[in-house]
Amino acid sequence: FQLFLSKYTFHPDIENLALICQLDGIYFSGSELQARLAMSVFSNEKKLDKNNMREEISKLKEKVKLNKKAQFSYGSYIHINDTLAK
Repeated sequence: FQLFLSKYTFHPDIENLALICQLDGIYFSGSELQARLAMSVFSNEKKLDKNNMREEISKLKEKVKLNKKAQFSYGSYIHINDTLAK
């Protein structure tokens, strides 16, 4: 079982929950970026678009299907950190 998350942090159907430090290989810099993103969402600085989140998760699922043997199915921690930083 794998829970796919938008921005590697949020699920569109579970409000007020951010999963931080849940990825293999994300390391501390990624965890800090996830925490900053979560704080900006919870403080209403940023809004999450559920349709966009579902679309992002759908693309991620397709990516994982293409590379089922990957050690870290979400991708490299550098890619994850870049995505979170944006």
